[in-house]
Amino acid sequence: MIRIREKSVPLLLPFAAVIAGIILGSVSAAGTAFISYAGIALSLLALAALKIYKKSRFIPHAVLLLLFFFSSLNYKFNIAPSKNDVSGMVPFRGEITGTVKLSRRNFIVKADLAEGRKVRGSVLVRYDGSIPRQGARVKISGDFKNPPGPQNPGQFDWKKYLACNRIFTECDARQVEVIKENFIVKYVGSVREYIEKSIKAYLPEDEAGVLLGMLLGDVSKVPRELFEQFRYAGIVHVLAVSGLHVGLVLFTFYYILTAFGTGKERALLVSLVFMALYVVITGARPSAVRAAVMLFMLTAGRMMGERGNVYNSLCFAGIIILLVRPGLLFTLGFVLSFTAVAGIIYLYPFFAKFMWRPLAVSLSAMLGISPVLAWNFYYL
Repeated sequence: MIRIREKSVPLLLPFAAVIAGIILGSVSAAGTAFISYAGIALSLLALAALKIYKKSRFIPHAVLLLLFFFSSLNYKFNIAPSKNDVSGMVPFRGEITGTVKLSRRNFIVKADLAEGRKVRGSVLVRYDGSIPRQGARVKISGDFKNPPGPQNPGQFDWKKYLACNRIFTECDARQVEVIKENFIVKYVGSVREYIEKSIKAYLPEDEAGVLLGMLLGDVSKVPRELFEQFRYAGIVHVLAVSGLHVGLVLFTFYYILTAFGTGKERALLVSLVFMALYVVITGARPSAVRAAVMLFMLTAGRMMGERGNVYNSLCFAGIIILLVRPGLLFTLGFVLSFTAVAGIIYLYPFFAKFMWRPLAVSLSAMLGISPVLAWNFYYL
């Protein structure tokens, strides 16, 4: 049993097995991988069934191996377009109909009709006009194509990045027509618009842009020079809705509720509801959803008391996220989220002994993500 700071972490090995399986799947050939992994997985399953009545130590090892091979296969299936994916029709100039999954400057549409044919898959849409709200059903006219791959060694692989998020088609839209809006999503969108108008009404343009980035993750109005200053200072994360923002919402409501006499467990549950509403208002961006899942697991572990610990909760959140979307392992946002939280929960108890607690949290997170920043951006 692996232990961290005198706490047993039985989910660390399964988490490592999932990560190792995804890495193996990313470097192996697709055809041979399917045959060999499926055969080994079925063999292990049969062996586990034979040993189950003997209570052998082989069983947990077999489970780890099965998780390893399943994660590898799962990555292969997720990184490739599914049957009837709209990417099978590109390139073409025409129309698609679908639902907005993620509303932002380059928004994402889940397509269901293309040129009169039933299709599947997500499309990244570039559009200079008004961006439709999340949940709206839209008709898009434009040029549809495959994302470009890297042109030089070491260049950022845009095609692979989108594939990790299960997006295999891009569109340069000429026209976007909103067919129908979801009532609940429309109401949430109205709340967001009210916040935006209030900020723009009372603050100068540059300051309003910064506050919109801090509250809603909209960095389109932040001056480029100022954005670069945030980046080099290592605090650009305050301009994107991430674990910092979601955590602040959760714990702000928690401390307010407990201050007025609400029980801790009830305060946590109510705070989780407000956290979920904030994630929806900010557009349910992947970083915010990922942070919400992690915080939910960490909170659930905390409510379990002696039956759980934050290390297990973090590993469990990682397993769930990677089983659903294995390609996220190769996205910077996922890695930064987990290294930041891991840094906090491991280093904070040490730093909190001799410095101000908020500073201890910041320092722990910074040390956790420093290797990732150095590897990807060549600076600290």
